Amino acid sequence: FVISADADTGDAKWIIAHPKSNKDAQTVGVDVDTDGNIYGAGYVCNTEGADEAVICDGFVAKFDAGDGSIVWEQMFEDLGAAMWIAYDESDESLYVTGTTSYFGESSEGKVPKENTYCKHEICAVTMRLSADDGSTDWVRTTNGSPRWNFFDQSGDISLANDLDGPYIYVALDDVGEDVEGVISLDEGSSYAACSSDGKLTPEYEIDTTKLITADDCPEGSIFVKRGQDSGFSAANAATNAKCGQGHESVDACIIKYHKYTGLPIWGSNIHPVAALIPSVDGKSIMATGWYWANSKNSMGHHFDSVALPDYNSIEGVYNAKINTESGEGEYVMHSGGVGKTRVYDAVGNDKGDVFMVGYTQSAVIDWGGTLQTKIIEEGEDQNDDVGTAFQMGKVSSNTAEYQFFAVKLAAESPAPLSCVESCTLEGNSVAKSVIESESCLIDNVCYEEGDTAEIFGRTCLVCNPGMSQTEWSLADTVGELECFIDNVCYDMDSYYTFRESRSKIHTSSCQHCNPAMSSTEWYVDPVNFELNITSDGVVEPPYDCMDLTEENTTSTEPTNTVAAPSVPEPATPENKPASTSTDEPVTTVDEPVTSVDEPATSLKNKASNHACDESSLTSIAKLILSLVTVTFF
Repeated sequence: FVISADADTGDAKWIIAHPKSNKDAQTVGVDVDTDGNIYGAGYVCNTEGADEAVICDGFVAKFDAGDGSIVWEQMFEDLGAAMWIAYDESDESLYVTGTTSYFGESSEGKVPKENTYCKHEICAVTMRLSADDGSTDWVRTTNGSPRWNFFDQSGDISLANDLDGPYIYVALDDVGEDVEGVISLDEGSSYAACSSDGKLTPEYEIDTTKLITADDCPEGSIFVKRGQDSGFSAANAATNAKCGQGHESVDACIIKYHKYTGLPIWGSNIHPVAALIPSVDGKSIMATGWYWANSKNSMGHHFDSVALPDYNSIEGVYNAKINTESGEGEYVMHSGGVGKTRVYDAVGNDKGDVFMVGYTQSAVIDWGGTLQTKIIEEGEDQNDDVGTAFQMGKVSSNTAEYQFFAVKLAAESPAPLSCVESCTLEGNSVAKSVIESESCLIDNVCYEEGDTAEIFGRTCLVCNPGMSQTEWSLADTVGELECFIDNVCYDMDSYYTFRESRSKIHTSSCQHCNPAMSSTEWYVDPVNFELNITSDGVVEPPYDCMDLTEENTTSTEPTNTVAAPSVPEPATPENKPASTSTDEPVTTVDEPVTSVDEPATSLKNKASNHACDESSLTSIAKLILSLVTVTFF
């Protein structure tokens, strides 16, 4: 359905159920023109035939501002779904993303649509349409498709700032993540061209300030329309724009297209994107989304060589600044807590502020720097005297329900890091921080001696400058009262669990935390039990333990889930660093930066350390609530 509501009161003006189906349907993305007319993109699924096969098609429609009636509608039977849409008032055009598969994958019973412009088993699609009647101007395709309806984030589409030029930015999840790696962006419909003496001159070499027509061809030449077999093929553009290269272990791509021609300019690999916000000076765009440090469940947590921290093996939120000219990243910020935290959408204003909305299951969220916020749920025990969240509750608590959050990021410069005494330069290019003797600088955040990693769900890790000033160290309780196994802190006598499915969790009857016997591995009493090991390795619970006192293997019923995140090994006396400088080099900044490029208003539907020069610390960005900044790329 689509609802038109009053901006001042929130009261609904009208509501229309569209599209209608006998199975499933949704208007996924919307945008509004200057007259208040609404443009929607989405899908409609119906069961057909004796076998009741589910057939899904994409659609784009224009709804009248007055009553929501359909002005025009275009059905795309070669799409499984259309997704996000952006309206351009400069020439009455629409830009739409979609996929050839409603399910976002190809498998038995989930066969993607046949699409003229898709050369692969499954494709993500970007289109330019006329806002007047929905007719198609050009289509670009890429190998891969967002599993948008079931997993990850589905991306975004946004017009560039006028100072940037006539471009659009498209974010697509699960594009360029295949084992093949690099994929070309030179695919889709043919370009318009002027033909003369058997030679085709593509439209992007004729005029890039508008959608060219026959009037733009020189006298004596013939105009060839877009999409015709006789036109200038997308592959012949040979731009070398690609996705799938650049970052380490990522599963999404941001693509810059010329909006009139559809010519790809560059592709930039990144983690799942929820929103794109262009800057007011046209020099950058802000991408916001989430990452999951546990590579077992996602593609990792790297932004090139920079690895963001692991928030309890649950996803963390990121904000990354991308250079619009090159597609290279300039910095990334991170935030999160012990529970799931995801950004759903973000917008910007003309001052450069960015506003994010989303949901979380973290009672306490670390927004970087010194700021932590706490969600208080009515009727819940707040544990006010437990934890480190400024007497406002236990940091490592999850909320009972999903909770909404809204966050504001501002383009201001934060104060230098309090625990950094000075910076040194190595080779006139690499900056290293000299840290105060009783402090740690971990993931670009200052900690005092004795502070724990509770915000990341690991109370058995502490800041111990004597062990390491740049990594978490094992607390004294490890080996006495706790274990640190697979990067998770466990209390004595905690038992290993295996999650067979979302509803079934098994607990081992023999593998448990015994700090005195083994503080870093699950312990099995050799007198009473033996692990069940096959050629494939140790069998998971409930069949992992062979009871030596009985004939049959014991098993237990499901209890609680325990995640197993992946983080760097904490410092121990054996791997204690030799100096107090940060271990990872940081790119230097030639001149102090006093502000961040200011993102412009943009609606959907619409980490290393701070760099420094020889004389002072400087910073490049700030979350208004002191979000931590990480330089990357």
